[in-house]
Formats: sequence, C-alpha cells, structure tokens
Amino acid sequence: GSGVTLSAGATDDMSAAGGSVTASAGSGADGGHMQLESGSGASGTGGDIRVRAGSGSETGGSIQLSAGVGSGEVLISGGESQHDGTSAGGVKIVGGNAKTTEGLGG
Repeated sequence: GSGVTLSAGATDDMSAAGGSVTASAGSGADGGHMQLESGSGASGTGGDIRVRAGSGSETGGSIQLSAGVGSGEVLISGGESQHDGTSAGGVKIVGGNAKTTEGLGG
C-alpha cells in the first residue's frame, strides 16, 4: 500500500522552534477516541510503532503517558506468542545513562 507522511516544517533559524504537530480527539458527553495502530503482517511481521522524543543540545524532549482523571489506567504489555516454542513479546523499561566528568567534585 501507499505510505502517508505528516510532518511539520523545520527551520534553519537557530533561535526559532521547528513546527509542531498536534492531533486531538473531540470532547463531548463522552470524549472521542484516538487510535494509533500499525498494520498486520498477513504472512510475515506486523508493523512497528515508534514514539521518540527529540534530542537537544541542553536537554532532550520527554514522553509522557498518563490516563485520565477518575479511573483511567495505563497498560503496557508485550505481544502473545502465536506458535508453540516461540517466545512472547517482552516489556523493557530502561533508564538513561548519566555522563560524569572527573575532577569537578568538592
């Protein structure tokens, strides 16, 4: 199938921010749903989804996952195995590495 690309504009101006992309569902008696889903593989691998915050010269961007106020929940789960003898998907949570500089202590 055909691909779709959605991107905001970049700038060469080192004092200006690049463009932002916002997608939001509508509010109502019940809030609208938002779904981000990759394609299934009919005879191979399913499509990946990647969420990545950008790097920065001072600090990198953040990613925030949160459920709604009330009784919302956040679920992170690995995929199930489809065949005997194959492992199920895993969930990995890894913190970043801190850089240290020798000789700057008191």
